[in-house]
Amino acid sequence: MFNIKKWLIYFWRIIKVFAPIFLVLLALWAAAQGLALVEALYKVKESPSLGWEYLPPVWKLAVHSGWTHELPLRMVLVGNSLLVLVTLYILRSLSGDFVRGVYGLKASSEGRSFLWRRLFGVPSFKPYLMLKEGKRTADDNDPLVRVGGPCNLVIHADSAAVLEKAGKLTRVVKVKNGRGFAALDNFERVWDVVDLRPYRWVYDVSAMSKDGIPVNCQADVTFQIDDGGQEPTEDNPFPATDEAIFKAASRKWMREAERSEDDRMFDWARRAIIGMTEGSLRGILAAYLLDQFLGPDEMNRAHYRSQIRNRLEAELRQSFPDIGAKLIKVELGDIKVEDKIVQQQIEAWQSLWKRWAREREAEGEAERLRYVEAAKAQAQADMIVAITQAFQSLTEAGAIIPSQLVLLRMFEVLKRSSYDPQTGMLFLPAEVLKTWKLVQDIALGKQALPGAKESE
Repeated sequence: MFNIKKWLIYFWRIIKVFAPIFLVLLALWAAAQGLALVEALYKVKESPSLGWEYLPPVWKLAVHSGWTHELPLRMVLVGNSLLVLVTLYILRSLSGDFVRGVYGLKASSEGRSFLWRRLFGVPSFKPYLMLKEGKRTADDNDPLVRVGGPCNLVIHADSAAVLEKAGKLTRVVKVKNGRGFAALDNFERVWDVVDLRPYRWVYDVSAMSKDGIPVNCQADVTFQIDDGGQEPTEDNPFPATDEAIFKAASRKWMREAERSEDDRMFDWARRAIIGMTEGSLRGILAAYLLDQFLGPDEMNRAHYRSQIRNRLEAELRQSFPDIGAKLIKVELGDIKVEDKIVQQQIEAWQSLWKRWAREREAEGEAERLRYVEAAKAQAQADMIVAITQAFQSLTEAGAIIPSQLVLLRMFEVLKRSSYDPQTGMLFLPAEVLKTWKLVQDIALGKQALPGAKESE
């Protein structure tokens, strides 16, 4: 967008820089011409016959041509102006080469462009640097990256930056109130860009169990820059505090110089996983025996894995704020043994353990059934004895015992002898139960015998 105020400031700065130069050169030229004229007039007065030779060339030209002194003055001004322009061009080229050499730019034109912006400012929005997806869109050799402002920044909602000037971190810039623009001051440049989007990192951690067995566990960690409790909005979908952004950008680790560039520097995300998650999980796994998370009992394994995950989550929630991050979620994969030979030994041990467990379970079930059957037999014997004693007492008393009562008592004994108190079921075939029901109904007079005719 065209801004008349910026353009007026831009031209005013140009005038302020070049006008004094032209005025000084004009004054020097006028003084030189005046001194030359005074000297010539003095020579002419002393030697009239030779005085013509002492006149300045400009004045000789004016006398022979009949011109007035205005034309030579204009010619001298043009000549001196060209001299000034040539001098300024040479100075500009030398200054551009100097800036290119100091900052390691590709071409002298980039150095001259920076000097022009530094002296006169930026009249329009260009040049600008864009921050998107946690990165700069320009490469590291861009003059806006190596030298800095004056220039403009375009910041997407998923990114934030920490700026630096003269070796000192100055401020944090991000999207505020839906606006993602910022202006860089002279020599102010982007020191680091922070990605505000959530990270999900799946990382294999190698550790040692308490009994000295090498194991491997996969940690699935989701985290992002701390938002300080702010809720996402349409204008700012990834809120983050300035303090958390500054911590994430400034708390880096630099390792040995002989390592590769990618492996040498640990930014906040790599510190969260390699520096914190890996170290914490190794320490936690070292406190457990191999049997506790690789035993054949699935429920036991799930219990210990849940316990390890909870301990890891608690430690990460405590350590992540040191680098400006916030833990969202952590999950653990299966814990496996790294050595194939040891893994085969464990699988064989698990197979033997499972077979032994099944054998013990079968023996226990057989023992249970034996006790159940013995208890049922004893109960049936006690019941038969009780019924017999009851009938015997009735017989001794001379009472008449109906046959139906005897039959029903026998049915009751059979029913109780076939009853399982644990399951509440009768262990008799369906046809037996059907016949049993029919005989019981006949004994009670609820149904006639098959084939019998009803009395009229």
